[in-house]
Amino acid sequence: MARIKELLELYGRFNGGNGFVLLYFAGLLWLYFHEKKESRRTILVYGGIGTLVFIFFPPVYMLYERFVDAGTYWRFFWLLPVGIVLSYAATELLYEKKSLLTPVLLLLILVTGGRFVYTGVTNGEREKATNAYQIPQRVVDMIDDMEEARRPDEDLKAAFAPELLVYVRQYDTDIFMPYGREMLDPHWSETNGFFEAMNAPSLDFQRLGEKSELNHVRFIAVNRAKPQDNDPAEYGFTLVGTYEYYFVYEFEKPAEQKW
Repeated sequence: MARIKELLELYGRFNGGNGFVLLYFAGLLWLYFHEKKESRRTILVYGGIGTLVFIFFPPVYMLYERFVDAGTYWRFFWLLPVGIVLSYAATELLYEKKSLLTPVLLLLILVTGGRFVYTGVTNGEREKATNAYQIPQRVVDMIDDMEEARRPDEDLKAAFAPELLVYVRQYDTDIFMPYGREMLDPHWSETNGFFEAMNAPSLDFQRLGEKSELNHVRFIAVNRAKPQDNDPAEYGFTLVGTYEYYFVYEFEKPAEQKW
């Protein structure tokens, strides 16, 4: 029973409280009774049900938990053909029920089951795009300057303030980082000392220098609003530039420094 409870919690994370998975189940049920072509029934209905059984089968979850990570098991729900089933079922329903009421009801279900996010900047979820990449310009500028400042024979290795992690990979996939956006997931079970130092209420540059040397990190981007416990220059950090709310430092271990 404990495993089933955990699986239901993971299902809740995937569903997100918006009810679209319930719509998927409704689409499966409708296709089961109305789809005439056996090939489509097999792929969409039986395939979807089989995938659900596989995902909710406790031994599968136990094996994944042991050899991978239970915190990412919910990604198995991505195997469900939710978009295809909903689109196909809705199209067939509109075709079969040639009534003005049908599209109105479908639209009402979609509107009430989702969340309209294009009403402006809300809780930090969205901000107006200022470039073709549709990511904050400060992120573009700091990464470009890091690329320009790095040594030609070195890969770009950098650590970023937690709130920047969601943007870095969107702009440059070649950057080597000691941690990624998985650290922002509250269900992520692994710890990372570098991330903890960057995420601390204040910046300890002695600790950041130690972590930078250990991880071969050349640049760090830190929130300028955070208090600094010590002088960055004392521990090998040179200011590259200021980018709105962030400082970017280049690190090179002082010859006499011992951590």
